[in-house]
Amino acid sequence: MKLFSLALRNIKKSIKDYSIYFITLVIAVAIFYIFNSIDSQTAMMSISKSTMEIVQSLVNVLSYISVFVSVVLGFLIVYANNFLIKRRKKEIGIYMTLGMSKLKVSTILVLETVIVGVISLGIGLLLGIGLSQLLSIFTAKLFEADMTKFTFVFSSGALLSAIINFGFIYIIVMIFNIITLNRFKLIDLLYANRKNEKVKIKNGWLIFIIFIISIVLIGYAYKLLYDGALYVVGSDFLIMIILGMIGTFLFFLSVSGFLLKVVQMRKKTYYNGLNMFVLKQVNNKINTHVISTTVISLMLLLTIGILSSSLAMASAMNTTYEGNSPSDVTVFSSNTEIIERFKQESVYQQIIKEDYQFNYLNLQGLKQGIFIDSKDNAYTNIEAVKNQPMRVIKESDFNKIMELNGKEDQKIQLANNQYELVATYPVALEYYNKFLAGDSTIKIGDTTLQSNTDQAVELAITNDSGNEGFVVVNDQIANKYVEEQESYLTYLVADYQGDKEECEEQFQDLLKSFNEQLRTESSPTVISFTRIGLGQSGIGTSALFTFVGLYLGIVFALASGTVLAIEQLSESSDNKERYRILGQLGASKPMVNRSLLVQIGITFMFPLIVALIHSFVALKEINYIISLMVSINIADNILVTTIFIVIVYGGYYLATYLASNRIINE
Repeated sequence: MKLFSLALRNIKKSIKDYSIYFITLVIAVAIFYIFNSIDSQTAMMSISKSTMEIVQSLVNVLSYISVFVSVVLGFLIVYANNFLIKRRKKEIGIYMTLGMSKLKVSTILVLETVIVGVISLGIGLLLGIGLSQLLSIFTAKLFEADMTKFTFVFSSGALLSAIINFGFIYIIVMIFNIITLNRFKLIDLLYANRKNEKVKIKNGWLIFIIFIISIVLIGYAYKLLYDGALYVVGSDFLIMIILGMIGTFLFFLSVSGFLLKVVQMRKKTYYNGLNMFVLKQVNNKINTHVISTTVISLMLLLTIGILSSSLAMASAMNTTYEGNSPSDVTVFSSNTEIIERFKQESVYQQIIKEDYQFNYLNLQGLKQGIFIDSKDNAYTNIEAVKNQPMRVIKESDFNKIMELNGKEDQKIQLANNQYELVATYPVALEYYNKFLAGDSTIKIGDTTLQSNTDQAVELAITNDSGNEGFVVVNDQIANKYVEEQESYLTYLVADYQGDKEECEEQFQDLLKSFNEQLRTESSPTVISFTRIGLGQSGIGTSALFTFVGLYLGIVFALASGTVLAIEQLSESSDNKERYRILGQLGASKPMVNRSLLVQIGITFMFPLIVALIHSFVALKEINYIISLMVSINIADNILVTTIFIVIVYGGYYLATYLASNRIINE
């Protein structure tokens, strides 16, 4: 009982100094519960069967993400706790000097971990249960669900998962504490506070050389990025990642010393106020914690990258699916006879109001390479793409489809020597417009054609999510030069009659039974995209990107802020004597406080600035790659991400300063 009271007293004594750590534990538990309770939230909503399947897929993905999050939080908690234990060496040494055995000291540490764990878990779960109700409203809006039957939601599964995962993490913490304690020597414990940190590198030329090497490595990693390392996960991709990580490590290993040497050359600046003290403190901090600073910077990079790209993708998915669903149904197959059979099904004839069947064609000599700039790296195998046939559709087929889709104003009339380019992929439109701005003539067989427009038409004619481009030509030209043996898939576009939701359900049942019959015949199956199905897919994909982005973004931001805060608070505790001496030497309290503010600010800003530079370079290329498929602009979401970083990371900075200020002024 005495040990329990001592453990409780220790927690009360240090709770002010390390409240940031405790609050982070609470928030981590709350976030873990919130994102694992989505299945219970959606269970209370009135949503369709297909939407429920999408939700279940989302829940499955988040469950896998939660395993990764548990590992990240586990490392965070173990690292932070181990850091705090090392900073309590003198306290532990006093216990042992007074005759307390290592077993009893270990028991105190275990009890402290249990108490902190139970309290943080309890408060975190209560907070998570409360905030999950707000997420339920957001989820319902996202899935366009009926909220009339919505009630208070509690997820026993999320509760159990949180208890198991964090319980396991705290057990690991206890084991690490015991191992760490057993490795301590009494003499080291008693004189721990008198040991100064050792700067790893003092030689100015060596610092300069390492700094230059770091810039070269990071620069070469950027070069690999812009040379297409992201297009294929291969050797260049791995080399880029490794060089980027090593370069960042060497940068932090040398940059503080390099800047210190530069400022020392400007003696007026160096000796102004407490600049000398601040710069040396920052140099010691970054140089002795170079690994953790590197990891923090990379986590911030992931936070910025994941949040920006996921939110942009979420927005783009909804827009893409909405814009690429001109008809209720699109069906296609490699076998024209199978499409004819499908049209004769009684259910099909009952639910379909009107339809139209057509084929994409290959025409003599018309290849994609005519329209593609060979110097562009958007395609990893440009020669293979250049030799692919360019899809062609007859003018009459195009106009019939426009009528069915209710876009009669988009109908065209071509002369025998004219063609029109149509696409929806942003990068394809860019290529085609470049082509049309120059010599826009093409040759099919022995006939030369001119474009009837100065820009490609952005238009979807089927529901198959995107259109990389096709050419519309006069029927006479198509019939004259068609290569029958290489015709494309047969397409069928159609609109429902009656209630679209009911028709959709009947159509999906028909498609399933029809394809099962084809499989028994070993025949090619039919593939279908429906407007309702694509809309639900857009919602599901958008939800996936949104939830995963927020989940990982929040966790990485919390981890980064917590590690920096814990390290800085420990530094402040160790440096109390130095700040006291500054006061004795004549430094006013405002000067000391300002120096502390600047010191912590530089410590927080260094990894953030590096992360921002990395993310700017990476997101520019990621934005381009994604734009090959959908219209997207990640820059629009950078502001949202920046605000998030300022709130979370800036909050940790402010809290760390206030706590450190209290420590040095005690």
